[in-house]
Amino acid sequence: MKINKLSLACVAVLLFLTGCVIPQWKVIEKPELTSAGSSYRVQGPVGWIQLTGIEKHTFITREGPSLQAIEVQQAPMDKAFEGIDIEINDNVLISELAQFYVADFKAKNQGLQVSRTDTMPFTIDGKQGFKVTMEFRSEEGLVFDIITCGLLFGGQFYTLVYHAPRLHYFERDLPVFNRVVASFEII
Repeated sequence: MKINKLSLACVAVLLFLTGCVIPQWKVIEKPELTSAGSSYRVQGPVGWIQLTGIEKHTFITREGPSLQAIEVQQAPMDKAFEGIDIEINDNVLISELAQFYVADFKAKNQGLQVSRTDTMPFTIDGKQGFKVTMEFRSEEGLVFDIITCGLLFGGQFYTLVYHAPRLHYFERDLPVFNRVVASFEII
């Protein structure tokens, strides 16, 4: 039996795709959320939707990702701030970690006029971290508020980020974000 090149290419593509997880949106039915390869878990809001299939990253939204979202991310400390090309070590001060985060966020979002409104120490899962609040204005003039809680533990940098328009959504879903942060646990 002769196999032509197109058939061989199709089989190769199918084999490749079966080994890949394609991200997809799923309704959160059980509150405990973890992502592949992550060393954390959080309690998510039942009825919201989660983008699944993203390693070491939890992304949830109620209204849609461009409107409001909660993200939990884990990154090795040597890849934590790739936007500003800086490496950190275990001895970095929490205030420096917060400054690096803001600089990295601004570098990755250069098209936005981002301003930091507050930075403070913050405890996450009983560990010392930071909390940064920022804001930016969309091209249409809509003001978005952002809260990021972050910590460095066990060679991993964890961030919990919430963004939503100041108008209506931010205050409405802030208690949900606060519950997600309070439930965050390194496993």
